[in-house]
Amino acid sequence: MLCPLGANDAQRLGRDGERVVSAEETVRNFDLWRGRAGQARWVWLTPTDTDEQLLAEYPPFKAAGINWRAADHVETAAALLKRPESVIDTLSVTRPTPDRRLFEPDGVHLTPVGQVAVARVAVAELSRPN
Repeated sequence: MLCPLGANDAQRLGRDGERVVSAEETVRNFDLWRGRAGQARWVWLTPTDTDEQLLAEYPPFKAAGINWRAADHVETAAALLKRPESVIDTLSVTRPTPDRRLFEPDGVHLTPVGQVAVARVAVAELSRPN
């Protein structure tokens, strides 16, 4: 079971507002979801990164008063990487760089290039023997 949870938990209301779901509650939610899966092979996917510069300039997010911080996704990824289940690190492969266009203009959603980067790392990790 592939489980990409945690990115929307880190949404913030306002530029410097609180997360809509605390980091602690996000980790508790991971435990709840995993506990319901029984013996299924479980694989977490870390949240992808964000492009904070694009986020800050995106008119719909500004108008709605919502924001994400890359540091929150790093915190969520770190919590996942401590878990005993398999984890695919999609955060590091989606770090914004000047030479790659990984994010749509909103700074949150991946372009096709970003989606391919995530798919490549996911397929490579899933292809490894258990």
